[in-house]
Amino acid sequence: MKLYSSKQIALQTGVNYRTLMRWIAQGLVEPAVRGKPGRQTWFTEKGFREVAILAKLREFLSLDQLRQAINYLQKRGHNPFSTGDFAVMRDVRGERSLMKICEQGEVIQMLEKNPGQLRLFPVHDIEEVITATTPEENIDEDNNKNA
Repeated sequence: MKLYSSKQIALQTGVNYRTLMRWIAQGLVEPAVRGKPGRQTWFTEKGFREVAILAKLREFLSLDQLRQAINYLQKRGHNPFSTGDFAVMRDVRGERSLMKICEQGEVIQMLEKNPGQLRLFPVHDIEEVITATTPEENIDEDNNKNA
């Protein structure tokens, strides 16, 4: 199993190192190996993906909204960001909604008064569809940009 240091994760995902450490302390992401203070923390590829998804979602949602989504998914037995894709949508009232698109084709709606129940309403704007990335994909993208 390949491990990635917290510094590698921060560099490849664009997340500030201190922000990553704060997310770990707050329980938003869980490293595979937690170092002692001043020591390196290590992530698996699954952990890399979780940080990358969280970083992208953070562009659209508050940390409270993300905590709400994480808690909702964990209560239902889902590992929040390790699988599936995510869609951030804005309805005609300007309210944002987050949906997890699972690998089995199931869609879970979060950040609603009654999460899990799909509301039918006109969508004003799909702001972002967030898909999985791997460390290798990020390295390939960086190499292409520098070429």
